[in-house]
Amino acid sequence: MNGGIDTATPRTGTGRLVLVLGGLSAVSPFAVDMYAPGFPQIVSSFGTTTAAVQFSLTSCLVGFAAGQLVLGPVSDTLGRRRLLLAGAALFAVFSVVCALAPNLAVFDLARLCQGVAGGAGIVLGRAVISDLFTGAGAARRLTALSVIGSTAPVLAPVLGGVVVGLGSWRLVFAVLAVTGMLLLAGVGSWVPESLPAHR
Repeated sequence: MNGGIDTATPRTGTGRLVLVLGGLSAVSPFAVDMYAPGFPQIVSSFGTTTAAVQFSLTSCLVGFAAGQLVLGPVSDTLGRRRLLLAGAALFAVFSVVCALAPNLAVFDLARLCQGVAGGAGIVLGRAVISDLFTGAGAARRLTALSVIGSTAPVLAPVLGGVVVGLGSWRLVFAVLAVTGMLLLAGVGSWVPESLPAHR
C-alpha cells in the first residue's frame, strides 16, 4: 500500500492488460446498444410506449457522460485501480437490477447508474495506458482501445438480437452482468495501480 492506494497487483503481460482495458472500453457501448432489439418486448413487459422505453437509452447515455466527466478527476486522487474495480462491480450490480426491474422507473434509474459505472472503463482505461506507457507504445495501445470502442456499437445490436432470440430482453442484462463480473476479475488479476504514489 502507498498513500492508501492498493499497488499489490503485479504487472503482467501488456497483452492481457490491453485485453481487459479493451473490454472495459467496449462494455458501455454494449450496454447502450445491445438491448435495442428487445425494445418491443420491453414495451410489452412494462405496458408502456416505445418513447418511454427510449428514455432508458437517454438515461444510460447521460450516466455514461457523467461518469467520464467525474471519475477521471476523482481517479487523480483515489487512483485508477480501485475505481476500475468499483466501476466493474457496480456495472454488474446495476445490470442485475435492470434484468430484474419490476417497472420502468426502476429500470430507468438502474440504466442511469449502469451508465455511470460503465463510464469508468473508458476514461480510466485510457488513463492507465497514459500512466504506464509513453511515445509510440502508448499510441499503439490507445489506438487498440479506440478500435475496440468503435467496433462495439456495430456488434452490440447483432449480439443483442441473438440473445433476445434465445430468451428475452432481461437475458441481455444478465449477459451484461456476467461480463461485468468477468471484467472485475480481469481488473483484479491483471490491472495494477498505475498512478504513482507521489501524484
